[in-house]
Amino acid sequence: MDTNVEEVLVTSEQMLRRGLKLVGVPAEVQDRRTKKTNVRIFRSHFGPHPNHCASVWKQLLTTDIPDAKVLPSQVDLKAFFMALNHARVYLTDDQRNPQFDNVDFQKMASDTWWWVQRIAALRRQVIVFPTEDSWGDTVMILSIDGTHMMIHEPRHEECRVDTTHFSHKHGTAGFNVQIALKTYEPECVHVFVAKGGQNDMGNLNASGVLDLIPEGKRIVCDGGYEVKDDRLHMLSGYNQFDDDAVKEFKARVKSRHEAFNAKLKVYKVLNKTFRHGVEKFEVYIYMVAVLVQFAITDPDPESVDVLFDV
Repeated sequence: MDTNVEEVLVTSEQMLRRGLKLVGVPAEVQDRRTKKTNVRIFRSHFGPHPNHCASVWKQLLTTDIPDAKVLPSQVDLKAFFMALNHARVYLTDDQRNPQFDNVDFQKMASDTWWWVQRIAALRRQVIVFPTEDSWGDTVMILSIDGTHMMIHEPRHEECRVDTTHFSHKHGTAGFNVQIALKTYEPECVHVFVAKGGQNDMGNLNASGVLDLIPEGKRIVCDGGYEVKDDRLHMLSGYNQFDDDAVKEFKARVKSRHEAFNAKLKVYKVLNKTFRHGVEKFEVYIYMVAVLVQFAITDPDPESVDVLFDV
């Protein structure tokens, strides 16, 4: 590893202490509290566990992905924390500004966006669809589902309202985000963003996922997915002829998927009405998906954000 990179790496403990200090928790107060309490407060401001922050930081410094790469000369831990805080609590600039020592509004926005883009670009490294040879004997290889997220009504060049963004889930403009998870491993392998008016099956067709499923394998899904062509055998939803064990398995797979979606929406940028335009939404969903991926794949039992087994 490059010596310069080693010099700017940050440990989990340093992440915890510096992050808390940044949001107004002095060192002496941190020392009086248990680590569990400090971690809980840290996560309420930034989202990931300090271990995961340290892992993301290291990945940004060592990755070969150009759009994600952070050079030692570009290191700015405060701006990194501002990006995490923005995704986690999604305050307005007026609310965030005093929290970060009254940083210039324009600089705060540009620095935050720079780091959001870098973290989101890590998806090419950590959210990767498996190759055909990697599936082994597993039959039901993935679960797939769409989750709706709200946005401010986007402008349309000709019409007063762009109805293609209308989400029936929330009765307002939004996006329908399709997520695919491995069935037997805690791993997200696919994120696809479509307008809120697009149904789940339309998303699946547009994303091209079905073309990547090996022969003889299936995707567990809910009733929103209806295939009417020769690819019907690829999807495994409700079937009245399933025995009790298969019904229970499918129910657990779908519950597990909902648990992953809930982890995404812990980040208020995806749970509140997104107000930064349709172009930036996709970057934020990728950023959050990357952060959650680090959390659920963490090998440390003390900090892993468990996605239960089926």
